[in-house]
This record gives sequence, structure tokens and C-alpha cells, in this order.
Amino acid sequence: MKKLIFICFFLFSTLIYAEISTVTVWHSYRGTEQIALEELKNRFNESQDKYNAVLLSVPYDAFANKLTTAIPRGNGPDGFIFAHERIGDWAESGIISPVDNETVERTRNDIIPSTLNALKYNGKFWGYPLAFKSVVLYYRTDLIKKVPASTDEMIEMAKKFSDPEKGRYGLAFEAASVYFAAPFLYGFDGGFCFEEGKTKKSGEACLDNKGNRMALDYIGNMVNNLKIVPQEATSALVTQLFNEGHAAMVINGPWFLGEIKKGVPYNVAVLPTISETGDLLKPFLTVESFMITDHIDTNVEGAKAFGNYITSFDGAKLRAVKGRQSVATKSVYKDPEISKDNVLNVFRTQAEIAVPMSNNPKMRMVWEPMATALRKVLRGAQSSPDALEAAQNQFIIFSRPLPKAKSPVVYVMILLAAALAGLFFVVKQLRKHKLVESLFNNPTPYLYLFPAFLSMIVLVFIPFAVGTAVAFFAHKSGEYQFVGFSNFISILLSKDFPVTNPLSFYFTLGVTVLWTSVNVFFHVSIGLALALMLREPWLKMKGIYRMLLI
Repeated sequence: MKKLIFICFFLFSTLIYAEISTVTVWHSYRGTEQIALEELKNRFNESQDKYNAVLLSVPYDAFANKLTTAIPRGNGPDGFIFAHERIGDWAESGIISPVDNETVERTRNDIIPSTLNALKYNGKFWGYPLAFKSVVLYYRTDLIKKVPASTDEMIEMAKKFSDPEKGRYGLAFEAASVYFAAPFLYGFDGGFCFEEGKTKKSGEACLDNKGNRMALDYIGNMVNNLKIVPQEATSALVTQLFNEGHAAMVINGPWFLGEIKKGVPYNVAVLPTISETGDLLKPFLTVESFMITDHIDTNVEGAKAFGNYITSFDGAKLRAVKGRQSVATKSVYKDPEISKDNVLNVFRTQAEIAVPMSNNPKMRMVWEPMATALRKVLRGAQSSPDALEAAQNQFIIFSRPLPKAKSPVVYVMILLAAALAGLFFVVKQLRKHKLVESLFNNPTPYLYLFPAFLSMIVLVFIPFAVGTAVAFFAHKSGEYQFVGFSNFISILLSKDFPVTNPLSFYFTLGVTVLWTSVNVFFHVSIGLALALMLREPWLKMKGIYRMLLI
């Protein structure tokens, strides 16, 4: 009887366990955000008996690559938390699945509109908005008594405080970063033509526009002429200046809160209005969202349940209070505990003004050309019109469609023929010099050479072979396409960059040849001159000079 009861209990327990499915969620949170998410996961698991959520922390730098590698092969998580700007790529590649209309309509009224719009691509919504990030104005309350309402006021306050020779600046931000330049780009009605409501040219970016030129000149003036903003400021320098009282105001995001030293008197405010246009400085808005993956083993219902739970009022409040997140749920800001938090409310207000960063896949091709243009203007190397014209041309090159795919059959046949010819040559040389017999008769010298031979294969020949093979492929959105000699033809014919462009193959080749020639000339000339000098009988301590030169 006892045995029968035990068997029944075992079968019942197995049945219950089998009904609980696992929901794997990837994230890259740290600190308080991770603590809040862990607590939400525990509450979710305790609140129901269908799903068991499991969190896996993945380093931010490796996050996107791991997703694009794992999911197309049927692996990876059921859902993940990441910023929205890669949605276009992932939607087109089948990495993520859209959110159903019922969920969108049910939550729409309680979500900050700009955070929801950021998740829209090709008419569908691709995630559950969790939190948002944008830059605001930080100011030291011991140095700034009144929040500037306009850029004219901000500049006047900054000029009174600034003294570059003493390392003091009225305003500090990473001026050479496109992300931190964005408030000025949009404030002058510039942008990239990917934004919602902007006039687009067949989905292309328009970097060279009047607003962007005005913005770059404005930033350049603050850095180079007024000297109220440090040149080539880094994140570490901005933090140091603010903490030491050498920067009165700083433009930075919510991550800066954790970098401010304890005891530093500060407050935050919405970015001011641009005096020249009457429009507000509008920073980028990035939205962290929970997205559901699209592979054969995705636990869709479990992922939906977890997404709905962490975006609920209670879930959003916990993330705001314990995780110190600027959450996307509007009703949370009416809660007495949150409504008194000036920092969270300033970020919420700024979010309604900010411009959601475009999730168009081509937006990723904007960053480098635009950053190059910004650096040229700040260094005084080019005017803003010339720099932006070059940036626009560079974007056009980067965004060109891939070359036509070609059949690898002919190339494989050529490779096999070359391999057979090489093998024949090697065998012939082995027989000619009787190397095989020598190896068996006297293996000791070859054993000494083996480690070096193996190292050469692993460190030189294999990377060279892989690099050569990759040159015959074109890559886009995690997919490789065989294109034969198209890449080589494009380089040799200068299809992408003119010969005079520093990115041109021939320009690089010319610089390399010139550098090598000059280098060899001076090495030989100086070496010969010193050698002739050391031959002179009147020169003493020749041995010491020879030793130093060697």
C-alpha cells in the first residue's frame, strides 16, 4: 500500500512539474536595475504556477552579437531586454516577433507616447516599453542659482564661470559625440530624415542639411571661440570636472547619477530653449524594452506573461523605486512615492520632448560619417558644409546594396586545382630532398622545429586563409553572401572612394609607399653616416658607441 501511495505521489509531482515551462530572459542590467529585475522575477514565479522565469546576465558589449548568432540557429532566450535602436535589423532578420495588437491597445493609454512610438517599425510594435534614457541638464547648486531657460542664458552663465587656463568650464559634455550633439541637431531642426514625421528621400538619410550645419557651427563656437566647453571631452573628464567643481553645468544621462560623488550639491533640469530658433534642445530618446524572440523553441505565451508582468503598474513602480529607472508607465509618476522624486520627473518631462532614436537599419550607417564630420568641424579642419557633404557621400557608400550573389562553383574548382598543384609540388620536393626518409631516420631536429611550425600554422596561416576567404563574401545583418571578386574589383576601380580620398586603396597605398621610402632612405643614410664616422681613427670609445647603436 505504501509503495502504491509513493508511486501515485511521484506521478502527480512529475505531472505538476511538467506543466511548469521555463521562460529564459537575457539582460545586461547591473547594480540596482539588476536587483529590481531579480525581485520582479521572483515575484512573477510566485504569482503563478505555469511558468518559471530564469534570468541570464549577458555583457552589454557582446549582447547583440550573441543574439544574432544564437536565435537564427534555434537557440537563445525566449525574451530579452535591450535598447530599441536595433529593432529594424532584428525585425527584418526574424530575430524578434511583433507584439499583438490587443496588448498594444490595452497598454497604450498608460505608456509615454514617445516610448511606444520608438518600438514601431513597418507598422508594427516589436516590444514592451520598460524604461527610457535621454540626456538632461545637470547643474551644481553651489555654482548655479537659477536654471537657464534659454541657451543665451546658459552661455552667459557658462562664460562667467569658465577659465580654460585653470581648467574651469561653465558647460561640459562630450562635444565630439553625435549622441550628445543630437539636442542641438534637432533643436536647429536638423536630424537624419529617418525620424517620425520627417520628409524622407526613399528611406535615405539626409545629413547635409541647414539645421545640421547650424548645429555643428553652434557647438564649434562654444568649444573653439567661447571656450566654455572643453575640447575632446571624454566621459571620465566630464565626471571629474563636475565632481571637482570645475564644471558648473553638464549635459548627461541617467547613468551619470551613479558617477556623482556623495556630497556634491546638484540638481537636474530639462534642457533649455535655443534662443536662435525658439525651439527646445531635443536629445535622443532610447527605450529599453522587453522583446520576444522568434525561433522554433520560443516559449511565446510564457514570454508574453513575463512581459505583461514587468510592465504592469506594480512592476514599473518597483523598477522606478528600487531600480532607479525612468519607467515608461505614466501612472507610476502619480504615485506619492514617485511624484516627489524630482530626478525621475525631470527625466519623464524630457522624454516627452526628446526624439526617439530611429530604429531604421540604415541609422547604424549614420554614426561614423556624422562623427567624422563633427570632429572635423571641432578641429577646424573643415567647414560644416564641406564636412557634412563628405559625411553624406560616405553614408551613400556605406548604405549601398550588397553586390550580386555569385555561384561559388567556378571558384571552388579553381581552388581545388590550385590545391592539387600545390600538393603535387610539395610531394615532388619531399621526394627530391628525401625529407620523409630523413624524418624517420633522424626525427630529433624536426621535433625541435615542430612547436614553431605549429605556431606558424595557428597564428599566421589559418588567420591568413580565413581573412582571404572572407574577402570573397559580403556581410549584412549577420548574413554572409558569396560575391566572388566583386570586392576586389570595387577596390581596384575606386568605385566607393575617389583616389584622393584617405579611405581609397590607392591613397593608402601611396602613403604606405611614401612612408616606407622615406623610412628606408633615412635608416640607410643615418646608418651609413654613423658607420663611416666610427671608422675615423680620431674617434675614441668606439666600442661603447657600437654597443649603444646595436
